[in-house]
Amino acid sequence: MLCEFRARLTEQDGAADRLLQVMLDRLVEAGLLRAGGRQRTDATHVLSAVRTLSRLELVGETLRAALEELAEAAPAWLAPLIEPEWAKRYGRRVEIGKLPGGTAAVTARAEEFGRDGQKILTAAWAAYTPPRLRLLPQVEILRQVWVHH
Repeated sequence: MLCEFRARLTEQDGAADRLLQVMLDRLVEAGLLRAGGRQRTDATHVLSAVRTLSRLELVGETLRAALEELAEAAPAWLAPLIEPEWAKRYGRRVEIGKLPGGTAAVTARAEEFGRDGQKILTAAWAAYTPPRLRLLPQVEILRQVWVHH
């Protein structure tokens, strides 16, 4: 399929250039390209950046899902653990790509995710915690993601 697509592009006069221009326009709109800047052509850097963002979003979304499940299953248990900024951080879908502040902000958010997740997991495995909370599916997924990452 890809070979056929490429062949059609080369057969049509200027089709490849038009497609490239549409792609470039969209990348500029998304803030991924600037006029006159140098662009890397090594895909390794792009893949590395995407992998980092994907991992951080996975960790953040896993924590958000666990918090939602705990809030439904044991609101009184969860309430003392919640910090005021969690509503903004986990109140909606986690999107690291839209985080202002560049690499430093991404690193800071990763550290926040780590502290928050560790706080929830430590409390979930504390002696005073009802064992049923550890068995909640999203809490177990959170544990597995934290072990993995």
